[in-house]
Amino acid sequence: MRFLCLHGMGTNAEVFEMQTAALRFELGDRYKFEFVEGTVPWPAAPGIQALFPSHTDFYAYYDSTSGPSILSALDLLHEYIAEEGPFDGVVGFSQGAALAATLMIRHDQLNQTVEPLFRCAIFMCGAAPCDWRGLDAGGKVRKLGVETDGKLIHVPTAHILGANDEAVGESHILRGLCGERGKVVYDHGGGHEVPRAPKEVTLGMAQAVRDVIDKANFVQ
Repeated sequence: MRFLCLHGMGTNAEVFEMQTAALRFELGDRYKFEFVEGTVPWPAAPGIQALFPSHTDFYAYYDSTSGPSILSALDLLHEYIAEEGPFDGVVGFSQGAALAATLMIRHDQLNQTVEPLFRCAIFMCGAAPCDWRGLDAGGKVRKLGVETDGKLIHVPTAHILGANDEAVGESHILRGLCGERGKVVYDHGGGHEVPRAPKEVTLGMAQAVRDVIDKANFVQ
């Protein structure tokens, strides 16, 4: 299976490769992971700058306060998938998860009779997706929520989150937007991160990913 990987705000593709190294090692070489970098220069996320040389560039996929920036990111990612895909699944951290979820929702709402964009999605400390229709109509940025918008993502999803993440509420919003069948939740107990230790946490995350892949393979 081939996975598209989207990093968090204020990092880059190399950072996300490092963050997921232990998890990917545990999953083995049956899966291929392709990391796509954001295009919007952005200050380094907390704790990231110290790990890299001072000249390292960090990025976001979009400015979360700007509708045009979000729409541009959606279009760029859609074009990338059209040119480099198809991908079986997506792995997104924080803003990367929000971008993936928003694009998946847009794809389904515009193409109700075609296949989903991905067969499964792995959301890690995921942020809430945006109302792309409102942005397309020139409206303000609005986060989607199950109370106002219902279930919008229907492929199997894994939600890897941390109970001590200050933004865990966003992860629960994204979780709520996903259908109950095929949903797997793993709480690593940490913060806004992809833990690389202890081993038990890596094994737990890997099992959540495998469970979702099994569900995706079952329903295809």
